[in-house]
Amino acid sequence: MNIAIDVLAILGPGSKNRGIGNYSTSQLKKMFDLDKVNNYFLLNFYEDTNLKEILNYSNNVTEIYIYLGDDGFLGKREQFKDILGGVVKKFISTYDIEVFYFTSIFDGSISYDMDWFDGVKTVATLYDIIPYIYKEKYLNNKGMHDEYMSQINNIQKMDNLLAISQSAKDDVIKHLNIDSNKISVIYAGTDECYTSIEIPSESASELMGKYDIKDQFIMCTGGDDDRKNIGDLIVAFSKMPNHLIIQYQLVVACKLSKASEERYYDIAAKHNIRDRVILTNFIPLEHLIQLYNLAHIVAFPSQYEGFGLPVVEAMACGTPVLTSNNSSLGEIAIGAAVLVDPFKVKDITRGLIEILENTDLEHLKKMGYERIKKFTWDKVSQSTLDVFKTLKSEKTKTGEKKKIAFFTPLPPVKSGISDYSVDIICELSNYFIIDVFIDTNYLHDGGLPEDVSVYEHSYFKERSNQYDDIIYQVGNSEYHIFMIDYLKQYPGTVVLHDYNLHGILHFLASKNSGIEQYKQFLYEDFDRKIVDDYISELVSGNISLKEFEFPCNGAVTNYANKIIVHSDYAKKLLLQKDIKRNVKKIPHYARI
Repeated sequence: MNIAIDVLAILGPGSKNRGIGNYSTSQLKKMFDLDKVNNYFLLNFYEDTNLKEILNYSNNVTEIYIYLGDDGFLGKREQFKDILGGVVKKFISTYDIEVFYFTSIFDGSISYDMDWFDGVKTVATLYDIIPYIYKEKYLNNKGMHDEYMSQINNIQKMDNLLAISQSAKDDVIKHLNIDSNKISVIYAGTDECYTSIEIPSESASELMGKYDIKDQFIMCTGGDDDRKNIGDLIVAFSKMPNHLIIQYQLVVACKLSKASEERYYDIAAKHNIRDRVILTNFIPLEHLIQLYNLAHIVAFPSQYEGFGLPVVEAMACGTPVLTSNNSSLGEIAIGAAVLVDPFKVKDITRGLIEILENTDLEHLKKMGYERIKKFTWDKVSQSTLDVFKTLKSEKTKTGEKKKIAFFTPLPPVKSGISDYSVDIICELSNYFIIDVFIDTNYLHDGGLPEDVSVYEHSYFKERSNQYDDIIYQVGNSEYHIFMIDYLKQYPGTVVLHDYNLHGILHFLASKNSGIEQYKQFLYEDFDRKIVDDYISELVSGNISLKEFEFPCNGAVTNYANKIIVHSDYAKKLLLQKDIKRNVKKIPHYARI
């Protein structure tokens, strides 16, 4: 399958190096690690850079960078929309794109029109629709409102949405009336760097001194957005009993504008806790992880989150968590954190006192470790691949021909199977797109339909992920040897013309690794002791080759998804060996 990925989340100015960018980087990196079969085309309109250094992908991934002018103006301005549309449609056509994946649909750095994707399955990551829910706050500018609503219109036309929480999915169903069957919940994961670590006391003292932390502390990793609720957390902290304020400092570890920093310090001063509140501003990842580990608890009473990575990051570091009981936060933290109403300062204070004085923190840590097992990048990426696979099968159902690879000898190779293959390919080409793969060092005689392509088998690997099935025409002659190596690596449907393949397997072993490979072939069908005794006698010269006494085909049939034979006898023998095999008898034919 050919899958295009718009890397806007990783390189777009509104997403790069932020939560969305980090999410997509971790997701795609793991996805490319899991999937070496599909073809991926990374569409980059944003920076002329090498994404392989970030994503560590394999040979099934291709980067395409397209320059859209200074500041990407061709992708943003309405008057150039037809130009961008032509570029996108040419990209889709050139690379035969079947699925197009949007990683940051609301970024605003580029404006797509869903009419450009006719015949292509579309899918987008859905982080949240916070601006839509809180329009009066986030969409009070007409330009921003119109741009955001155009993207809302786009996601309503998507074939599938990958929601990062059930809460995000529920919001889309409720507010946008999108069919729930078109939304898959894939969650988020925690990067391996977030873990419980031992920090020497000297290093801990040095780090805490750097940020002026003198006591045990409550840590908050928020963001420069009122929704993160830092102001109310500071007020709630000030309402705790005095002995707790003296015992703990509140450390807010995130990048803040100068205006926000001044505002939060003013709130702290107004409530007489200015000396107990620390705003670190931006800190490097290494320090963030160490502070997670050193914190007594993490408090994250955000008013709304699509997922809430700080919660699972803290749990992964073994730190107890206080968070909100709404949106995705209550969903991901349930049973493993102290939950509060983020809209009530009094309840945040209640939760702080509860977790600091009345909670078994070791139990909370244990429950946190259990909870994060649900949220891994392996699971996120596999869920994403499952959706792609579903979209592929849906596309096939629409009436498009499936594509198959067909391994066989062809004329002038003097084999009845050569003639058989020509006849059956001529018929099958009415129903399938067919690529034929033959042995090297000869040219076939023709006789195939014009739309059937013939390649030497060495070209198969680079095309292997294009096919819905692979057909192997296997007979007991040297003309089929070239298929054997492919069968294990690329299982498919085997048409078994001869039940006993002993002759070809012995010939292949003799040609390559000799007696040891011959033994391995026989092990596929017979007990090891029987094989070892036979080989010992054969090597000693006491007996001759027993090709018919040891009928075998396991080196081929044990790796087939389906097997086609031409007689009930062959079907019976195959099923006696393994009743789980998928064997179909299709009678042979004769031209009269």
